[in-house]
Amino acid sequence: MLVAQLIERGAEVVGAVKTEADAENLVRQTASDRLTPLVFDLEDTENIAPVIAAEIAAGGPIYGLVNNAAIYPKAGIDEIPVAEIRRVLSVNALAGAALVQACLPGMKQLGSGRVVNIASNTFDMGMEARLHLLVQRGPRTALAGAGPRDLGRTGITPNVFPR
Repeated sequence: MLVAQLIERGAEVVGAVKTEADAENLVRQTASDRLTPLVFDLEDTENIAPVIAAEIAAGGPIYGLVNNAAIYPKAGIDEIPVAEIRRVLSVNALAGAALVQACLPGMKQLGSGRVVNIASNTFDMGMEARLHLLVQRGPRTALAGAGPRDLGRTGITPNVFPR
């Protein structure tokens, strides 16, 4: 688990989870006082900035962000409702952009920071019943590609890695 690896390397980790049960499970799995779970729904992109701002106010600037959240309902493009595609894009793409924006002020304050976007390695494979999932890689890759141009002088480096 990525959270455990980061903690083992000495990081203080703030982990976003959707429910209190998810938070309890994450705390139980890591068993570390270096973990702070934040409970909020990534579908509610308007709520991301206030939640992150409150965490920064309480714990200080966030140095690194790992965008790894994704939902992936399996359905063919001829079967999946547009509302479900919108939900996938909201969580898999828009929430990542909102998280980056929310963390940037603290990273700028620190004079450096890291953004790691985890994207699907299935993008070029054209997997059946996954078109709605594959389109999320474009925005995550774009965050890493355009980010250096926007952030190059700030010491903040955005990256993308296939999962």
